[in-house]
Amino acid sequence: GGFWTGTATLLAGPTGSGKTTASIQFILEGLRRGERCLLVNFQENPTQLAHQMEELGGKLSPDARGRLELLYYSAVELSIDRIVVSIFQALRRTQIRRVVIDAIGDLALAAGDSTRMHDYLYAMVQHFAVMGVTSVFTLETDPPVTASDEHHGRLSHMTDNIIFLDLRPKDGIVRRTLRIAKGRGIAHDLQARELEIGAQGVRIVDGSA
Repeated sequence: GGFWTGTATLLAGPTGSGKTTASIQFILEGLRRGERCLLVNFQENPTQLAHQMEELGGKLSPDARGRLELLYYSAVELSIDRIVVSIFQALRRTQIRRVVIDAIGDLALAAGDSTRMHDYLYAMVQHFAVMGVTSVFTLETDPPVTASDEHHGRLSHMTDNIIFLDLRPKDGIVRRTLRIAKGRGIAHDLQARELEIGAQGVRIVDGSA
C-alpha cells in the first residue's frame, strides 16, 4: 500500500544498492498521481537526474515537469543553512506533496557535525508531517548499517520507516536485497527480499533472499 501521507522514510545502503533509483521511482509515482514533488540532490546534476527519470518513466510531459522541482547543490557549495532555507521556500511556493533528499551524508558534511545535522533533520521531518508532505531520505552506508548502529539509532527516532538496501552474494552472483527494519503502524515482513532494478524501476522478487 506504500507510505502513509506525511511519514518520513529512510533508505539506507551501500553504493549501487538502489537508493537513488527507488527515490526517483517514488517521485515519478507522485507525478503520475498529479502531485507536486521536490527532489533535492547533492551528487547528480539536473541533466543526469533527468536522464535517470526518462530511463525509468519515459520523457516527462510538460504538465509533470511543471510539478517537479529540482534542487541541486554541488559538493563545493554545500551550506546546510542555505539548503534548508531553499527547501522551506519551495514548500511555501507551491503545495508539494512528496520530498526526496538524496543523501543525508552530504548534509552531514555541510553541517560540519552530526548533532547539527540531526537537529535540522528533526525540524524538517516535523515540518513535513504538519504539512502532510511524505518524505524519503537516503543514507549511504559503508559498511552497511544495522539496527544497532549508533548513527542509525539517532535517525530511527525521527523517521517512521527504515528500509535497508544491500548487496549480497548468492550462488556466486551479487544480488540486491531489501529489508524493512521499521514500519511505524504497519505490519511488515522482517525478511530480506531480493530486489531487481529494471526498466520500470525497483521490483521485489518473489521468495526470500
